Formats: sequence, structure tokens, C-alpha cells
Amino acid sequence: MSKKLLVIGSDSPHVIRFMNLVNHYFSEIVYVGEQNLQSDIPIRQYAISVSSSNPLRIKTNYQKLKRVILDEKADVIHVHQVNRLAYATARICKNTGLKYIVTAWGTDVLVMPNRNALYRYLVKYVLRNSFCATADSGEMISAINKLASGIQTDLVFFGIQPIQSLHKENIIYSNRSLYALYNITRVVDLFNDFYQSHKDWKLVIAGRGDELESLKKKAQEFGLNGVVEFVGWQNAEQNNVWYGKAKIYISIPVSDGTSVSLLEAMSAGCIPVVSDLPVSHEWINDNENGIITNFKDNPFERALKLDVSIVAEKNARIIQEKATAEIASNAFVSLYRSLIIE
Repeated sequence: MSKKLLVIGSDSPHVIRFMNLVNHYFSEIVYVGEQNLQSDIPIRQYAISVSSSNPLRIKTNYQKLKRVILDEKADVIHVHQVNRLAYATARICKNTGLKYIVTAWGTDVLVMPNRNALYRYLVKYVLRNSFCATADSGEMISAINKLASGIQTDLVFFGIQPIQSLHKENIIYSNRSLYALYNITRVVDLFNDFYQSHKDWKLVIAGRGDELESLKKKAQEFGLNGVVEFVGWQNAEQNNVWYGKAKIYISIPVSDGTSVSLLEAMSAGCIPVVSDLPVSHEWINDNENGIITNFKDNPFERALKLDVSIVAEKNARIIQEKATAEIASNAFVSLYRSLIIE
């Protein structure tokens, strides 16, 4: 029996990764987002934005979204990230009796509800009217339950394909986006301090974002030209090479869910350096299989005290037990079956 999936979410590589996980279960996938995706699997797409200062445009695009949702007649509607598009979808589904699953991404349930009453209302509405809300960390599940007690929640990770470790070099790798949330400025500061006594190391920064030029300027002011390398956005193959070669991986955002890039780095044998967030403790035991930093000392210095091969062995086992793509795919498909049967 053919099945159709309607994905409504951000135009992000994470959505593409998710669709790859569940593609085998559906005969057709339709995507709605503010911009089209560069997908590597066959999908049909609609670009619809409900974010505008023009009320007439918002109303027009809301009706456009409603027509898509009703006309597509999908077996499963899966919303990714709790945002304005998710809110519009939730209202349409509630008014038409349709059910949807929502997956929170991190900041949407951990940070934004505390910023103002409007966003808190929006997030609560999306969660409370969902068939099920999923997230990839216990902290996020707890936050969802506080915002919308009594709804069904599932802890489901975005699984990965384990990455091969290569010959390890004295490389620290960072590939989070170059926005304030991800603290890349602090990464450069920490590396500059570390580099003064470790001249045989380099820092590789991948990714895009509005802080790129200021980060380049900072590295230049520190005299780190050629030592801090900005390599831009990396595709999966390029990312895997950096993971494979790097001894240390760093990800120190202000808030986060389970980071796919952290799981990939763990699978590739890097020593992870992560910020002291609740989700970090779900994956890393400080000074055992990685470093959890509160910035009271230099985390790279502490990372050097760990045995790379022992850390790699521990983390490979964690990934195989909890976070492979197969495990994630099975979890999502099980959820879809319960929705379709109901």
C-alpha cells in the first residue's frame, strides 16, 4: 500500500537527513518550507512563508498552506521545528481534524518560550495539538512536558551512519554554524590561548553564518593566519574527512539538542569538547569519553590528557547502541504506524 509523507519544516540539512531516514517507508514525500531544499532524494516541494510584516501576505500564504495540506491528503504530516510555520500548520490541522507529529529542535522549546508571551503561546499551541511530539534529548522532552503536560512524547535521535576514523592529526575541528548561538568566537579565543604552547596544532572552522568576517578578523588580529583555517560549508564527504583526521572536535553552543555533528565526531574517533549543557551529559562523561567545559580552564589542554584510542572505543560503542540511522529510522516508522493505524 502506497503511503505519502508531508514534511513541513525549515530549509535545513537536518530535514534532508530526516527524509533520508524514512524515505524507504513512503512511496512519496512532499516538502513545504520557506525555501526549497536541495534534496538528494525525489520530493515535490512548495515554498510558502508565513513570516511577513504584511498581514495580507500572511493571510494569502496561510490559505496557500491550507490548500496544500488538504489537497495532498498525506498519510503522515510531520512538522520539524516549532516556529511560525508550525503554528500555522497546527491551526489548519486542528480546524480540519487532521493529525500531525512535531519534532522540536532545541532552542524552539528550550529558549524561545522564555523570551516573550506570544512565542510561549505559539509553542504551547503547536505541542498541545500534536498527535505526538518528539525530541532528541531528555532535556527537551522535559521542557515539552512542562509546556504541554499530558501529550505523547517520544525520545528519537537523528541517527547517523558511523564515520571512519583516519590517521589522526593535530587538528581541532568545529563545524557548527557561524552565529552567536554557537559561540565560535569563544572557540577562536580558546584556541589562541592553547596555541601559545602548542604550535603544532591548527583549528579548522567549517560552516556559514553572519559572524564569518568578524571571526576572520579576530583570527588575523591574533596572528593566526594559516593556523585557523576557514573552509566554508562542507558537504557530507568533506565533513567526514575532517572528522576522520581531527583529534579534537568542539561544539560549545549556548543551548542545544542532541547535535548530529557531535554524534558524527564521536563515531569518527574525535575527542569531543562540549559546553556544560544538560544534553551534553546525556552523551559525555567529563574526562572519560570527552570534555565538558565550563571555561574555567582551557578544555583543549584537558583533552590532551585523554587517550584518543580509549575515547574512540567508548564513543563507537555508544553510537552503535543508541544513535545509528537504523535505530532512528525504526523509531520514526513505529510512530508513523501507530498514527496510521489509529
